[in-house]
Amino acid sequence: MSISLEERLRITFNPEQAHLLAEVIQEAYATTRDFNELKAIVAELAAAQSRTEARLEQLALAQQELAATQKRTEERLEELAAAQKRTEERVEELAAAQKATERALKNLARQVGGLSESLGGSLEVVPDILEH
Repeated sequence: MSISLEERLRITFNPEQAHLLAEVIQEAYATTRDFNELKAIVAELAAAQSRTEARLEQLALAQQELAATQKRTEERLEELAAAQKRTEERVEELAAAQKATERALKNLARQVGGLSESLGGSLEVVPDILEH
């Protein structure tokens, strides 16, 4: 059987003093225990804060990479838009050239038709001429 703190203090102090000292010591012990628990909690919070800061740094780097990628994408889109514009201009040029070709072909067909009519009668006598 162990003796209590107060009983040990009564060996040296009167009962009233022993009782008061026992209460103060027990309160100090409880306060120390609470303080140690708080220190452990603060250490856990500090570790969590460090992890949070590391994650924030990773997120900041990822955001910078995304911004750079977006800038490259926007530049590429501008290049593609310019290429599309050049393609459209070229298609318009080709369409105009096609129309000019069609007009020239129609004109040539009329000329050939006119030539055929002009020579039509003359060509009919060619076989007779060749037989003689």
